[in-house]
Amino acid sequence: MYTPSIAATSIQPYGAKSKDSYPLTLSMNGAQPKVLSGGSGAWIVQMAPGSKFSASLPENPGSTGMYWRARIEPYIESDEGYVQLKKDEYQPSQAILPGSGGIHRFEFSSGDNQPANLVKVIFELNVPFPETTKPAAVRRLAIQFVPGSTGQIWSNGPVFPFGK
Repeated sequence: MYTPSIAATSIQPYGAKSKDSYPLTLSMNGAQPKVLSGGSGAWIVQMAPGSKFSASLPENPGSTGMYWRARIEPYIESDEGYVQLKKDEYQPSQAILPGSGGIHRFEFSSGDNQPANLVKVIFELNVPFPETTKPAAVRRLAIQFVPGSTGQIWSNGPVFPFGK
């Protein structure tokens, strides 16, 4: 049986000040959104099974040609499909003008039962042909689903699953 656990280093509050050009705004179950920025661009998030959550990132496809993509990766195969992408949309911040930016919003939902391990959600900012280029920016959420959790966030640390 696989025993999920996590470890992180250099933990800092999620609201730490930084010069992050691509902050991620995370909202869980309709609660007040949290702006995540700085550090390594990776956060460990804890939420209850059955949660609905969204992530929003600044995007300017009209000027830069780059846009955000979301990828869901469970740590173990049996958790495949536990987190589902429900909505993926770009919202301009004003009337569409050449070079104007906006927000790319992703909405997710999770299963009602507790998964066996963490589920990663990875956001990559890239050009329309990502096969030939590296992302300009990457943001990662490692989500641990814990019954009764009201939501916690840790940042700036690598995430490692342990166990067999």
